[in-house]
Amino acid sequence: MALALLYGGTFDPVHAGHLAVARAARDALGARVAFLPAADPPHRAAPGASAEQRACMLELAIAGEAGFAVDRRELRRAGPSWTVGTLRELRHERGPDAPIAWLVGADALTSRPEPASWAQAAGDCAWLVVAADPAPELVLRCLRLGAQDVVAPDELALPGWPRRLRAAIERRSREREVNHAHATDLATGLPNRRQLVEHTAQLLALRERESAPLPVSLVVLRLDGLGAVEAAHGAESAQVVRRKLAVRLRASVRASDVVASLGADAFALLLPSAESPEGAEFVVGKLRRAMREPVAVAGSAVGVVAHLGLAQHPRDGEDAQALLRRAAAAALAAAADAGRSAAND
Repeated sequence: MALALLYGGTFDPVHAGHLAVARAARDALGARVAFLPAADPPHRAAPGASAEQRACMLELAIAGEAGFAVDRRELRRAGPSWTVGTLRELRHERGPDAPIAWLVGADALTSRPEPASWAQAAGDCAWLVVAADPAPELVLRCLRLGAQDVVAPDELALPGWPRRLRAAIERRSREREVNHAHATDLATGLPNRRQLVEHTAQLLALRERESAPLPVSLVVLRLDGLGAVEAAHGAESAQVVRRKLAVRLRASVRASDVVASLGADAFALLLPSAESPEGAEFVVGKLRRAMREPVAVAGSAVGVVAHLGLAQHPRDGEDAQALLRRAAAAALAAAADAGRSAAND
């Protein structure tokens, strides 16, 4: 999978040092470098040149350079140029496993006003810091903020620079793999609650930048009957039923929808493009019908009842956790209603 190599900064103005760093990284990794000018940098005073002027200067400076491009995404976005939002966009575009490396100046890293937001972004790509004077205290501070390596400009010409750069990116990739393993339900192979919340948060961040954002829907399915399957056929048979239901759910929705596991007796679905409450309700009805079909296990056909709850952004919540709580509460209420109806029959 191709590496996405970005060079972020204000570039006010772009100078020979910027180009030397970009050339060294390009040549060391054999990767295309995308210069990413910050339109409204929140970590420093307003630049002397406008965002458009700085982007144009960059385009003039790299004209004729192989493997260089200017990414104007932050110029197209209103408000402060937070790195977290940009990285979420990139992750959504390139997929969950694509390697991403980001070159940044030490001042941009250490002067950020929201370290919590930076820490969230730091875990998703390899941060490579260039510092004019990488004193031990500065290096330690950068590493604590999530940087993978800190180098001085004159180190870029040393023979060991390409190896250091590749090692930094590989370390981050291995860390992401470990984190992903902890964020996956091993029985079904589905994302778990943590991954679902991250997917939802990324999608909501993208929706906020749209002029007419579509609703985002979240469905929670609570399962009744798995305990009876385990009592009658054993724990492994109950897991088989969960895996078959996971496959059935995945086959019932679009490729762009996210199916996740919320534990032993619940699933969730993130529907990024249900264009109306009615469209989401249609999907809920389709899922309800799909889950009514018996599941074959241990030579028997067993039935599991699914109680569904729906929440939609922004009607039912402004963030991922709020939507998940609302959908889970609706599913629980549906289960309680079904229990009362059965008791009255």
